[in-house]
Amino acid sequence: MLLAAIALGGLPAAAQQTANQTANISRELEEIYNADQADRTDGLTQEAAARDVLRKKRVLEIVRSELLQTAADYHHAAMVFQHGDSPEDYLLAHILATAAAFKGREDGRWLSAAALDRFLQSIGRPQVFGSNYRKDGDGPWKQDPIDPGFVTDAIRKEYNARLLAEQRQKLEELRRAAPEKK
Repeated sequence: MLLAAIALGGLPAAAQQTANQTANISRELEEIYNADQADRTDGLTQEAAARDVLRKKRVLEIVRSELLQTAADYHHAAMVFQHGDSPEDYLLAHILATAAAFKGREDGRWLSAAALDRFLQSIGRPQVFGSNYRKDGDGPWKQDPIDPGFVTDAIRKEYNARLLAEQRQKLEELRRAAPEKK
């Protein structure tokens, strides 16, 4: 019946409205995601942090309205919450990224792992995947503790996360690229 309606002149009005709303939400989420990423190119400023709060508020409205449809929608929403500031933000990022991965978004697997690590760090627990690195001021790059027995390299591989040996190599690369200032 729907195919016949399309053949005779398009989608029914309600279906067309839903399709338009989905496209508009997807475009809005992509714009929010792009702005989030752009704010991180030169380091996070106070102004960018204020924009993060507004982005997070809008994305939460979209999530609660059950308007996420595509793998990209879930991924874009997850990244906004990955850049949040509370355990709840990181846990929601993990959930959304996992949904993006279930929907076929390959980089959703890595984001799911990174968000889980960030959540664990925010509640005082060690990372399990080892995806997060940080730099304190002019000091050297560091990687917060990892629980080495919890997640194996085989599991890390399934999440597109770096293996432990690759993490050590990445940390050394970061330190060579930005040596400690004395």
